[in-house]
Amino acid sequence: MHFLAVRRAGAYALDCCTYFVIASATVPVGLIVNRLAGVPSHGLVLVMSAIPPVIATLWAARVESARHRATLGKRWQKLIVVPATDGLDESDQRIRFGQALLRNSLKILVPWQLGHIMAIEAMYGGFENREPLALGAAVIFYPLVGVFAWLLLRDEGRGPHDRIAGTRVVPSQ
Repeated sequence: MHFLAVRRAGAYALDCCTYFVIASATVPVGLIVNRLAGVPSHGLVLVMSAIPPVIATLWAARVESARHRATLGKRWQKLIVVPATDGLDESDQRIRFGQALLRNSLKILVPWQLGHIMAIEAMYGGFENREPLALGAAVIFYPLVGVFAWLLLRDEGRGPHDRIAGTRVVPSQ
């Protein structure tokens, strides 16, 4: 197991609490839409479900590319996100916002929204009716979670989001 796996898991757990606050803050918007428009359509529910993950992704990208180079969870666990540069001292380097956005889109937005799609499709009978969106989301989601866990726990400790974005998580000084 990678030596930072437990610290990264703790950081992620705290960050998920932050994401819960973001999701909770959007509840009034849903209540207003429901009050004004009645029961929202399947499509509107899918679109509205993307708001919290998009906000969380943008927030995480902003703080990981800023001065602290870490979300609240990573700061609590004394971790930072740096460019994955071989042989260079990475401890003073920041990732670009674009890298952080790509990293967090793959880590937060995609899995969270796939989970939303599966839940919404279950509410609207998508699995019973074998709807392609429901089945496709499930076929992508479960292996994706497995790949994330496997890559984060193995020797290098870099998930797909780090590999694709060219980043790594290291202890802060």
